[in-house]
Amino acid sequence: STQSTGKIENPRKPMTSALEFKEKGNAALKAKDLEGALKHFTDGLAIEPTNAVLLSNRSATHASLGQYDKALEDGEAAIAAKPDWGKAYSRKGLALFMLGRGEDSLEAYKAGLAVDPDNAALKGGAESAEKLVKATELTVLGEEFMSKRKFQAACDYFKQATELAPHSRLFWSNLSEAHCKLSQFVNAISAAEKTMQVAPSWHRGPQRKAEALAASGRQEEALPFYARALALSPGNAGITKAFNQCQIEAQNQRRRAAYE
Repeated sequence: STQSTGKIENPRKPMTSALEFKEKGNAALKAKDLEGALKHFTDGLAIEPTNAVLLSNRSATHASLGQYDKALEDGEAAIAAKPDWGKAYSRKGLALFMLGRGEDSLEAYKAGLAVDPDNAALKGGAESAEKLVKATELTVLGEEFMSKRKFQAACDYFKQATELAPHSRLFWSNLSEAHCKLSQFVNAISAAEKTMQVAPSWHRGPQRKAEALAASGRQEEALPFYARALALSPGNAGITKAFNQCQIEAQNQRRRAAYE
């Protein structure tokens, strides 16, 4: 038999601990490698499924990736794992805020302040959530005026909503549509570009820009934005119809230009 040297004979490395995965995830976050961070935190949670810090960190990573439903799930799990930890509530509050659920977000931040009254992030989050609640109320009023074809009043309400909650894609999209109805095409395009900026994968941004360009007689320029909107929302009947109409008008413009 082989003589024992006192060393472990097993050549395999010992299993990485949840703490090591947390540190790897944090290092990936610092290096702006969000997908890598997500993998490390998930690997850590496979070892310790109720580790509140890992859940909180993964929630923040999901939020950075725009995956707010998953960020919310992890935020709620972090609260369940450590109900007296303020940061867990801020994760839930942020996810709800980014999902446009102002009242629920405010509730989450207030619940956090009940366990951690001096937490600055929770206080700031609660203030933002209150603004979102107000902005949502203004948007409902704006939508009522749109349905009554009172576009200037609607535009005023939507503009106030974007000032209170500039992160919200819906408020910018509504503002673009109202400007377009008022033939304020420069403003309509600007609001559409803001929509695209805050929500790059949402079809509404390029759709609004295409609508404003087409309405101002710039059909040729509108076409690529209709195409982008359709790529983000395949089979969308409204966009398909507008795109086809715009193609016909652009073709007619080209023909007229050839005769002039």
